[in-house]
Amino acid sequence: MELVLSGDREFVDAARATALLASYPHFSSFTRISLRNKSYSLEAAQVFATFLKTIPAGLVVADLADMIAGRPEDEALLVLEHVCQSLSSHAFVEVDLSDN
Repeated sequence: MELVLSGDREFVDAARATALLASYPHFSSFTRISLRNKSYSLEAAQVFATFLKTIPAGLVVADLADMIAGRPEDEALLVLEHVCQSLSSHAFVEVDLSDN
């Protein structure tokens, strides 16, 4: 199963993050996630981090490219930190952090 947030570029706040994740049950098993091509607020990153921590072993691909566009540097670094820390228990084959 894949968690892919596709569609147009948009700014994602906590409410939108919750809506984007609504169709994915907690503790779902994913092999690939893609959060690319959207810009996440710190609050949205916290929503995603809480969800991502529930993914059991088996996640091998994380596409995190271009996910902090237009955010102030201090906030952008915190967004990346929250998301990356929430995924730290996985053994990845591929991680894309380009264009951040």
